[in-house]
Amino acid sequence: PPKVAGPEKLSVFDAETNLNFVEDDDWAQLAEHPNDTSQKVLEAVLLLMGDPDTTWENAAAALQKPEALVQELRALGPLGSTELQLQQASLALAAAELGRLMPKAAAKAKPKAEPKAEVKGPPGGAPAAIALAQLVEAYLSAEKTAQKIPQMWPVLSYNKIHQSVQQALYAQQHLCLVCTTPL
Repeated sequence: PPKVAGPEKLSVFDAETNLNFVEDDDWAQLAEHPNDTSQKVLEAVLLLMGDPDTTWENAAAALQKPEALVQELRALGPLGSTELQLQQASLALAAAELGRLMPKAAAKAKPKAEPKAEVKGPPGGAPAAIALAQLVEAYLSAEKTAQKIPQMWPVLSYNKIHQSVQQALYAQQHLCLVCTTPL
């Protein structure tokens, strides 16, 4: 069978924004009716987050509270994963045939009539799986781009410290805070 193109690649901002438009029913269908592609996408998400348990049971448990899952992913951000986590997530996502989540057009021909195109719907929970796949791809792309920038100490405003601490915690990274002004 011909390979169907997967979803379009998005920027981190657009991919994170798309997660806001995934309906509760799509999250529920994704948890209840997994297919191989959806399972690989969720495996990539768990690997990106540094979760050693990438079983479907763990992924389904994470999908019980999709708001918390999305919040953790956003707190992690595109630069909050280790090199190993990024490689593993990239391999898992590459193994997923994302084109299987897209709607398919099948031709139905009647004798002496013009063929009509019938659109078969994507599998249950496909919008949620596509949004997660796009986010993982965006994070992977952002990491590749960021590696070309020389590392330097980030300067943060006071109100962003909590978010940065969370990102370091989720990525299992070390954290060092330096205050440049007297308290």
